Amino acid sequence: MNEYLNYFLFHWFFGYFEEKIMTINKKNNKNTNKYLTICFLLSLMLVQSCRSLSVASPTPDLPGPTQEPSLEQPSPIPASPTADILEPTPLPPFEPPLGFQEYQDPSAGISIFIPGSWTVTGVIEGQYAIFSSYPEDKYVGGGMRESGDTKCDLNIRPQGESADGLIQQWKSNDMTTILSEQEIILSSGQPGFRFELNNMGPSSALITEINGRAVVLICFGDFTLFDEIAVTLKTIE
Repeated sequence: MNEYLNYFLFHWFFGYFEEKIMTINKKNNKNTNKYLTICFLLSLMLVQSCRSLSVASPTPDLPGPTQEPSLEQPSPIPASPTADILEPTPLPPFEPPLGFQEYQDPSAGISIFIPGSWTVTGVIEGQYAIFSSYPEDKYVGGGMRESGDTKCDLNIRPQGESADGLIQQWKSNDMTTILSEQEIILSSGQPGFRFELNNMGPSSALITEINGRAVVLICFGDFTLFDEIAVTLKTIE
């Protein structure tokens, strides 16, 4: 666009000065070539002057503020919390109380530890056994049990009877009063239920299930060793 403008201005100025100079030349009868040269130079000078005024120096585009790339790493997505899986704590090796001996019922596969000085009577394998802290013939003729003497009955119930069923029978029996009830863990890790009862006299009892059989241990008299004996009920190893 600027080239066409310069071309136009040059010829316009040149024509203008040519006309003026030729008019002067006719009047003064001077050398035409000399005046034409002057006309050319004047036209060229004016064109250059107009060009310098009309063409402004381009203003360089200044770059705007640029955002520096962030060097920060994106925050990691927090992982969903997960519950720690705890390995089951193994039970310590079973050690019977000092001075205790093992009684086994091979038919039911049941084992229990009682004091070594106690006697075992009335054995019916798979069903029943009596443990007493006194000699077998002490109360042959009957009589009140002396202080410090203990008698325990081990009752292995038939298949099909459950510990829960026996507990419900006790609770529904008008002749039996449940003084306390507590769930305990035997030395084998098996759960059991400990009761304090009153049925024509106080007693302590444990009900559990071993090898699919409901097992009841109930003791009368002195209860000092009851808990130590009861927790040893387990499967024969």
